[in-house]
Amino acid sequence: MCLDFANTVDDRPTSNPRSRLKGYADLLAFGVQTGVLSASEAREAATLETNRPRYAAELYRRAIALRERIFRILSATATNSNPPLKDLLALNTLFRTVNARAAVLPIGKEFAWMWQDKKNITDRLLWEIIRSAMHLLTSDETRLVRQCAGDDCDWLFIDNSRSSNRRWCEMKTCGNRHKAREFYRRKMGRRS
Repeated sequence: MCLDFANTVDDRPTSNPRSRLKGYADLLAFGVQTGVLSASEAREAATLETNRPRYAAELYRRAIALRERIFRILSATATNSNPPLKDLLALNTLFRTVNARAAVLPIGKEFAWMWQDKKNITDRLLWEIIRSAMHLLTSDETRLVRQCAGDDCDWLFIDNSRSSNRRWCEMKTCGNRHKAREFYRRKMGRRS
């Protein structure tokens, strides 16, 4: 989920990046799309934008700051660089806050993490994203995090390919664009 969240910006490396999360409503839609929020919870949380617009704007601002922090950390990881210490420390602080609101409780004969504060719907979405990032950073999958090699794409992904040398977030989009550009360059090079 944290990778999907970090990837809510298109054309990031260009001079005209475009956020897919243009406001609080888009943040709620992301929560529904990922299954963290139900449609009814999203409708309930949407009333915040009308009833408490400053609070909704602050939640959105925090979400975007979290997205950028996660992107910087995982982008550094993908390129075998050291993540910004400031971002790691901030994410750890957020994680401690998140864990204070969670408890392991029984569900049938099994146990699962549950949120003690069910009323804080939008915060719960951010908590899930934070936990997803921390889980990824402490898992074996961290070494499989890659960044798309497309000229206009910096999306992050887990490289589960057999040879572990995947270069693009999706072959159908970025990979094909790259191959088409290379073909065009070679063709134009032959003409000159």
